[in-house]
Amino acid sequence: MKGREKEILTKLTPECSDFYQLELNETNGDVQVAACGAIEDLFKNSEAKAKLSTLIPQFLEALFELVKDPKLAVSDRSFDAMGSIILEFPTECASFSTGFLRLGFNNICFGNDKPPDAAAGFIRALCRAYKDVTLQL
Repeated sequence: MKGREKEILTKLTPECSDFYQLELNETNGDVQVAACGAIEDLFKNSEAKAKLSTLIPQFLEALFELVKDPKLAVSDRSFDAMGSIILEFPTECASFSTGFLRLGFNNICFGNDKPPDAAAGFIRALCRAYKDVTLQL
């Protein structure tokens, strides 16, 4: 994302976040995948960080649910978006860390036919964000 795009996104953060939240609740998998990518971009925007910290719980709850989606693209992108949020806001996400770790390992161990790549990437993000903390299962 370049200068002008970041400026516009920062200015419209509340509106964008409301829209993306609605898109996560859509039944169309392509829309959900696009929303996960947009959320990832939004949370990587350093200028918008102050506005985003209060929105973390609602996004994490929605993304947490999308991981359970049977469509691989949806669950993978939701893992990617959660990993990005955790890396950008480790302190704000710390209270969720135990649930995150269980979610990642459960997906790897019991994820049906899903390849564990996105879940493994998510666990890697957790380990990077909380490298100085002992995570409990």
